[in-house]
Amino acid sequence: MQTNPSQNRRHEYYLKNKDKIREQQKSYREANREKCNALSEKWRLENKERINFIRRKENTKNPLERQAIKNAYKRRLKNQMPPWANKEKIKSFYLAAQEQQLTVDHIIPLKGDLVSGLHVETNLQLLPKVENCRKSNSF
Repeated sequence: MQTNPSQNRRHEYYLKNKDKIREQQKSYREANREKCNALSEKWRLENKERINFIRRKENTKNPLERQAIKNAYKRRLKNQMPPWANKEKIKSFYLAAQEQQLTVDHIIPLKGDLVSGLHVETNLQLLPKVENCRKSNSF
């Protein structure tokens, strides 16, 4: 397959000016945050299958690492569940999340920078996956 000479020139220019271009892109995204977010959301909605395929591929690349992450999370849950926690209510949160296709979020993260929360029913909330990912490890 032949490449277009103008593509080669653009690629060479990019390689020579990578930092400058990235800085321009960053400042544009900051100045047009809402527009960029809307475009990103639109692209994600239109390419769900592609995103899922890439995620599955990434998850199968290193199954031992994936399992280690899951095990660490389970240990953290177990270690941060006090004896007085209502396990039935916690279980009902997870069942409700599954039924409503939502995710269970810890209001105060289990692995916070300043403070770490407990795995108790009063620290749980149901959120859509997008919101939970956006919240990440913060309040």
